Amino acid sequence: MTIKFKSSKGYSLIELLVTMAIMLIVLSAVYLTYISILKGYKKESATGSKIVEEQSGLEIVRKDISLAGLGLPSDISPVSISGSGDNITLNLYSTQNPSYNKTLGYLVLKYDNSSNDWSIVYDKREDTTNNNIVVVDGNRKFWVSGIINYGKIPQDNATKPQNNNYISFGFPYDVSNYQTISYKISGTPVERCNPTTKNLTRNDITIINCVKGFKIFFGVDSNGDGSADIYLEDMTNNYLDNATKIYNNLNTITLYILTHDGGIDRSFNYTSDNITFTDSEIGKTVSFSLLGVQDYKYYRWKILKISGKTINVRSTITY
Repeated sequence: MTIKFKSSKGYSLIELLVTMAIMLIVLSAVYLTYISILKGYKKESATGSKIVEEQSGLEIVRKDISLAGLGLPSDISPVSISGSGDNITLNLYSTQNPSYNKTLGYLVLKYDNSSNDWSIVYDKREDTTNNNIVVVDGNRKFWVSGIINYGKIPQDNATKPQNNNYISFGFPYDVSNYQTISYKISGTPVERCNPTTKNLTRNDITIINCVKGFKIFFGVDSNGDGSADIYLEDMTNNYLDNATKIYNNLNTITLYILTHDGGIDRSFNYTSDNITFTDSEIGKTVSFSLLGVQDYKYYRWKILKISGKTINVRSTITY
């Protein structure tokens, strides 16, 4: 008996090489797609992180602006600026600092002319162990700064109120000085930032990265209607050149901050060496030059705006 086997033919070398070439092409395409998606994810992730950082930082700025002047006597300026260009510094003064627990809260106090002291009616201090208090009434009349002792603050005879049971407010403060919040551009940028940028810092702590510059406009209420009608870039004018005028006229402080989203992207081309923003709300155009900024065309530049009302500069507390 004869057994016949059916012959089978294997793949030739050329067929194997062609198959491998096709697989390599497919794998390369998949790899390139993966890399592209990964780069896009990293870019969007960096942009998202930056946006969250910016919103948090801007809220801190707005809060500090609203606290400027809180608890200060009327002869101490709540705001000052120094420097010029990229070296400008904005200083805000207050008894309170939202990042410093010992200065938070307030007291309602009642004056007793028989004992010539202030007693606590209502205590809303965050830290009740800080007994250093400045006493100011609703019209910013400064009465005294002193230490609570057995629930009372002694009053200076030279400036004591004429009426018994006179109500005022007490604000806790740091014994070394009133709280000073300083905003300026300084420090070393993080890796994703353009190397010629720095950071917007609050008392030397970074709140926004990748900042090239910032500008300030002071909104002045020149006619007393409660809203700003004049916007000024400095405080050397007749509206803001001393503490009394600042308390009478300052209504808002607005910051414009030049920064960028994400990191360098050589596939992106920012075509202008100047970036502008026209703010229709105040009728001003803010402009920043990018000349001298390394590889500026490969970054997505933008201007952030934060405006805060100086409610503790112009407002009068009612009882």
